[in-house]
Amino acid sequence: MMNLSSVSKSYYASIAALLISVGFAFFAILRQDAVMGIGAIAVSGLNLAIFLWMRRANASVEKASAALTKAAEGNLDARVLHIRGQGNVGSMLRNVNRMLDITEAFAKEASFTMKAVGRRKYFRFISTRGL
Repeated sequence: MMNLSSVSKSYYASIAALLISVGFAFFAILRQDAVMGIGAIAVSGLNLAIFLWMRRANASVEKASAALTKAAEGNLDARVLHIRGQGNVGSMLRNVNRMLDITEAFAKEASFTMKAVGRRKYFRFISTRGL
């Protein structure tokens, strides 16, 4: 069995809620119950919006996970591209990129410093800003 994150669980729950509310809307239409039909259609619309927002959040988490997986495998050039959100998820994606920028800069500077030390030149300084 696969462990699901709360984002994935919410995504699947939003699909279930959307299907149930659409079912109620069809049931209300078949019964010709206008009040129940209008309510079910309104709830279906809200559930559709929730589903779309959860799909977007899930895609953002997958982007961050992919970039961090590449970085863990040694590819420090990996970044999260096409960040659209301004909320917590967008902030997280921008911070993933910032962390990767700082880590890549440190690794490059340390590499250049070690090459200079190998040539018996000890003038290079490794900046630890942001680490």
